[in-house]
Amino acid sequence: MSELVLGAVAYDPKVVTTWDSFRAWLREQGLPFDYILYSNYERQVEELIAGRIQLAWNSALAWVRALRLGRSGGVTLQPVMMRDTDCGLSSVIVVRQDSAAQSVKDLRGLVVATGAVDSPQATLLPLSLLREAGLEPNDERLKQELALFATRIDVAEEVARLATHVAEIRRVLAQGGSVGKRLDFLAQELHREANTLGSKSVDAELSQVSLELKVLIEQMREQVQNLE
Repeated sequence: MSELVLGAVAYDPKVVTTWDSFRAWLREQGLPFDYILYSNYERQVEELIAGRIQLAWNSALAWVRALRLGRSGGVTLQPVMMRDTDCGLSSVIVVRQDSAAQSVKDLRGLVVATGAVDSPQATLLPLSLLREAGLEPNDERLKQELALFATRIDVAEEVARLATHVAEIRRVLAQGGSVGKRLDFLAQELHREANTLGSKSVDAELSQVSLELKVLIEQMREQVQNLE
């Protein structure tokens, strides 16, 4: 039997542990199995359509994207499994016990908070169901929320400050002399920016970059302690 290769997205470090466990168990059952991790669903979908992987552990949106891309390229896809927790999934709107809103129609004119803007379960499906019930969201408010979300995840300033700190470190090293305290201060600033990168990240690849940066900065600080 040829090896079965599955694609999954590394949205969190624990994904590696999860699929390592699956691989070990499936191989014990006599199924040659391995997996490939991708940084985003778009790339995973493209690899599936191209035939470089046989299975893809998709999100709901990625499944729709895969269907559309497959149809345009003459490739037929079919679902083969789903987590039991997803099969019985329900989206609900929760209000305070003393709220005047006791039915969907009572929500007209009120503010309904949802989850991540790209989450099918927490945002896209609830908003779609509200539209079907005759409640159209305030587009201006939605635009404001999207703009706020974009601002929260924008790391341009952090990257610019990292570049400035690196340039200053090079300048300090080039001038020589007693540089220990100055380099230690700059290392702390680098660590602060790397932390902010990680906290703003909504992408596994950026999270990994932040983690690697912090490791390198810590190694740098250890060396700096030996300088005057």
